[in-house]
Amino acid sequence: NNIFNASSSFINSGTGYLLLANSTRDVFNDVVEFTNEGSGLIHVGYNGGVTEFNADLILNSTGSAGIRFGGGNGSSQLADGKRILIGAGNYTGGELNLRRFTQVGNTPQSLAMTSGTAALYLSLNSTFNGAVDFSFPQVYLHGAVFNSTARVEKNGAGGNTSNGGNIFNQHVIIKNSGTGSFVLANSNPDDFNSNASFIQTG
Repeated sequence: NNIFNASSSFINSGTGYLLLANSTRDVFNDVVEFTNEGSGLIHVGYNGGVTEFNADLILNSTGSAGIRFGGGNGSSQLADGKRILIGAGNYTGGELNLRRFTQVGNTPQSLAMTSGTAALYLSLNSTFNGAVDFSFPQVYLHGAVFNSTARVEKNGAGGNTSNGGNIFNQHVIIKNSGTGSFVLANSNPDDFNSNASFIQTG
């Protein structure tokens, strides 16, 4: 049970994975930044209950693997008023996989990358209570909950097939500005409980 009361930074530049919270959760009470420059994943909140982010969460990936939250049975929670941010290192490669990730409060969240090949996965009941504006080269919607307005855009090449099981409780805009397909609800239906707009410009 690690508790970080000052700002912290984790970098993986190697070929093996870096895994946090294998047995017990971590608590970050100040800004934390994760950077992946290598070919092995960074696992955050892997097991051990609910990893807490009580300050902003900064993410970078220029390697081929990326960052995965909740890769085992763990979950993560972002405190009220805090944000997920792309850092100065950018997020051009690998996955950004938010599994069992809950945003507390209604602070708007924005993640935008228009270069590279990075893939954004929103998975396994990850819940966003604030408005979201997400735009990534690759996007996969694998069972997330959106309780405020949402704009989700795939802007890169290649086809993306989402499992479905997502719940949209407010107006959602789903956009494909890339050159490949953006398939929704391939395995399970999505629930649209308000207006939905679908835009194809690629």
